[in-house]
Amino acid sequence: MPIVWPNWVSFRRGPLLRGGVDWRDWPGKIYFFGNFKPDQSYVHGLRKQAVLRIGQFYSELDLPQLQKSRSTILIFEGDRNHFADFEGRQAELKAALMSIASPRVVSELKVSLPPIALNIRRGKDFRDARDPHEFQTTGGLRTPLEWFILTLQRVRSLVGSEIGAYVISDGDEVDLRPVLSLRNTVHIKTTTALADLLLISQARFLIASGGSSFSAWGAFLSGAPTLCISGQSFTWFRLSANRVGVFDPLKSSEHDLLPYCATLTDAVEKGL
Repeated sequence: MPIVWPNWVSFRRGPLLRGGVDWRDWPGKIYFFGNFKPDQSYVHGLRKQAVLRIGQFYSELDLPQLQKSRSTILIFEGDRNHFADFEGRQAELKAALMSIASPRVVSELKVSLPPIALNIRRGKDFRDARDPHEFQTTGGLRTPLEWFILTLQRVRSLVGSEIGAYVISDGDEVDLRPVLSLRNTVHIKTTTALADLLLISQARFLIASGGSSFSAWGAFLSGAPTLCISGQSFTWFRLSANRVGVFDPLKSSEHDLLPYCATLTDAVEKGL
């Protein structure tokens, strides 16, 4: 059954009113201009308009008993089981995203990446915690920059190397300076959200923003061991507890950290 091309471009006032996002990122990362192009498997253009005008709409829940026809349009919506239903299909989904990536996105992927990714959300649609204990009880909180710094330092200390790291973020250079000042740490700057996601999906190890669905997508597509701040576990998104964990760089032991760092051993041996 062919797919009707979605309306990817979305005008949202929230990011503009709340701030925290580099204003240069708004077109490609907030509104999704220039991220996608349809391939031949999608219904788009004038044909899409005709199909939507004459088609009969049904929920995906009606699929088992539905008599499919050329005028049937199934609507898929909601998170439901989050990533649980997609487990094991990461390669398929990444290939599907690449097939509809715009030329701009494809060009932004032509970079050499170190092993560790830091996805640092700085938009103020997430607020700063009033107290560290709030991370245990409340969602929608910005992970502090200090947590990223200390966690990366703990990982490097454990593997015995200042192994390379790259930052993917909606923040600007000034805001991110405390992280970018760390040795062997680079900011990979793109103009599109899809490029950011596909770059995160290449990580061997991910240090993520707790509670962020974007970071959760990166963790899912990469299949990489992932850490986020205590209290904001990605298991809520139905990601495997064997691969995603919470970490307190001031309290967690090396024994807690070691299982997540095993994949970095070969990278250290190769001098990355």
